[in-house]
Amino acid sequence: MVRLRLANADEALSDALALLDRGSLRGAADRTYYAAFHAVSALALSQGKVFAKHQGVISFFHADCVRTGQFDACHGRALQQAFEARTEADYEDDAILDRETVSGRLADVRKLIEAIKAVLPSPGA
Repeated sequence: MVRLRLANADEALSDALALLDRGSLRGAADRTYYAAFHAVSALALSQGKVFAKHQGVISFFHADCVRTGQFDACHGRALQQAFEARTEADYEDDAILDRETVSGRLADVRKLIEAIKAVLPSPGA
């Protein structure tokens, strides 16, 4: 299941890139967050933790991974900012997103995913 969630993270990241290239900033912001969400969910699952709500996943990452020093604060910010951008894109009709900001969030989430993959056991290990 951990590998499946990481695959979902990779797919969402790829989708975010494609949407950004098409100029679909709302879609790119949404998929960027879900890439982070799936990766952090994989990390939580690797530790035997499952959460029913997005806030549970976010809280887990901040409390169990960033505050403990396992992950850098920039990774916690990447997750939080991606969540906020997704919420704005999905729920605020008058949200104004700019390409530079969405692109930056995507780059930050890519680094977060890479950091998560670096601490998880490789497939078959």
